[in-house]
Amino acid sequence: MTKFKNLSLFLTLSFITLFSTSSFAKQSLLAKLLQSDSSDVTSLSLVVNDLDEIQKLEIKKNGKIKFLTPAQLTGKGKAVLKKMGIKIIVLKSNNFDKKLGGIITIDYLKKFKLIGKNTRKEFDVELVRNNNSKWILLHKGKQFDQILFKVGSKGIQSVVFK
Repeated sequence: MTKFKNLSLFLTLSFITLFSTSSFAKQSLLAKLLQSDSSDVTSLSLVVNDLDEIQKLEIKKNGKIKFLTPAQLTGKGKAVLKKMGIKIIVLKSNNFDKKLGGIITIDYLKKFKLIGKNTRKEFDVELVRNNNSKWILLHKGKQFDQILFKVGSKGIQSVVFK
């Protein structure tokens, strides 16, 4: 009987400790990435703790979820869309803070070349908090929640922010 009481006390204390710490993660949708040649939607969300500090980015496409830590964005970044082993869209950042946000560079394939070097382009988006302390993305100072990649025969022709 004493073992049962000890186990019961241990489980009760574990439960209280678990729910009194600041380790709960919340998700906050930032943007949807759309492609003109596909009905696929890629969702880009933040995973934050209860102090609203960024823990990681969540990329969700076709029910599959991939997580990226801020450290994975440094240097060459991390591909969020690949086709036939070719990086189509890459996220990278060398200016990212879990409390303040930062600049995220979105690098994309402009023109695929079978022989020679592919042409790539990039643009910066800013991850900031708005007046309500909600995380949002800005491009050239304007908030957006969708990016439409207009796809051509050999790459992405243009990018539209909505």
